[in-house]
Amino acid sequence: MTEKKKKSPLIIRADLWLIGGVLLTALLLWLCLSFLIPRGAEAVVTVQGREVVRLPLGTDTGYRLETEYGTHYIRVSDGAVSVEAAPCPDKICVHHAPVSQSGETIICLPCGVVVTVVGAGDDVMLPGEEAAP
Repeated sequence: MTEKKKKSPLIIRADLWLIGGVLLTALLLWLCLSFLIPRGAEAVVTVQGREVVRLPLGTDTGYRLETEYGTHYIRVSDGAVSVEAAPCPDKICVHHAPVSQSGETIICLPCGVVVTVVGAGDDVMLPGEEAAP
């Protein structure tokens, strides 16, 4: 007698429950983190560790920053800040996504420009600052 072996399906019901559980967990984690991380109140722009300007994220504006390496254009739009143009050769800071959450930064390493988002009353340590004792 020959018995025909029953082929098992590639995806069974338990696999679907596992995939659904992982996706649900990822969604819940993303939602929790997006609500726990506060939105920033302003962007602090520093050059070589010295604060140059603070730009409020609630007002759409642009800022032209002259450095010894050339001109940077920093744009605040829709509650987020981005670097629109920079004289650096690789343009990593220009291609960086806009930042809006407290503690996020955009760094132009060749020119020493750092854009840090801070919230109202944040204790975010800016480049060049030392921790309080």
